[in-house]
Amino acid sequence: MHIRPYEPKDAERCRMICIETATGHDTSLEKERKRLTTLFCDYFVENEPDVCFIVANDDDQAVGYIICAKNYAEYERVFRKEYVPRLKGIVPFHRLSCGVGLLSHRKYAKTHPAHLHIDLLPEAQRQGNGTKLMNCLFARLRELDVPGVFLGVSEKNTGALSFYRHIGFEELNRMFGTVIFGMKL
Repeated sequence: MHIRPYEPKDAERCRMICIETATGHDTSLEKERKRLTTLFCDYFVENEPDVCFIVANDDDQAVGYIICAKNYAEYERVFRKEYVPRLKGIVPFHRLSCGVGLLSHRKYAKTHPAHLHIDLLPEAQRQGNGTKLMNCLFARLRELDVPGVFLGVSEKNTGALSFYRHIGFEELNRMFGTVIFGMKL
């Protein structure tokens, strides 16, 4: 396995990884798969591929990724305009629920303007790939003079909580069953 920059050919694999790594969701439902990829994947690969990295297997297929928005304010602006409307008919009260989530993250973005998601299929886990992905992203964000990054993770995902703490993230807050972590770069 190797780490490389995201390429447009990776889009569908990233969407599949987003769905397959979602815990606590009924991914047998098309609406739920659409909701997950709209909320947690599409913006990043469609708008900011320069801060997205892939773990690829020996066949050069993505088996994990780290995807990022380098400026949360810009992410929020584009997400509200282009991605929230895609949720119409999928998520009841989509504008309200997305709006609350977006607004709640603004305060972290003041000091940690980048926002990331990382997902690895089981075959790519426990081999140092998560750390390698983080290091690639951090190096790129430093090149771009981004001062910090944040993410949210379910408080039930104890493995991820340990991983983020081990990497050096600090807990910023807990809300709605989610732990918000941040790291200064």
